[in-house]
Amino acid sequence: MPSVIYDHAQGTNSGIKAIQRFESFLDDSHNEIAKNLHESLVKIHSEIDDEVTQKLDEYESRVFELEERIKELGEELESKE
Repeated sequence: MPSVIYDHAQGTNSGIKAIQRFESFLDDSHNEIAKNLHESLVKIHSEIDDEVTQKLDEYESRVFELEERIKELGEELESKE
C-alpha cells in the first residue's frame, strides 16, 4: 500500500510540475507577445511619422512656390500700372 501512495504522490508532483511549466510558458509567451506588439507599434508609428513629415515638406515647398509666384504676379501687375 505505501508504494501505491508513493506512486500517486509522485504522479501528482509530476502533474503539478507540468502545470507550473505550462504556466511559465504562458507567462513567457505573454511577455513575448507584448514585446513584439510594442515593437510593431513603434515601427508603424515611425513609418507614419516619416510619411507625415514627407507630406508636410511637399506642402511647404508647394506653398513657398505659390508665394513666390504671387510675388512675381504682384510685381508684374505693378510694373504694368
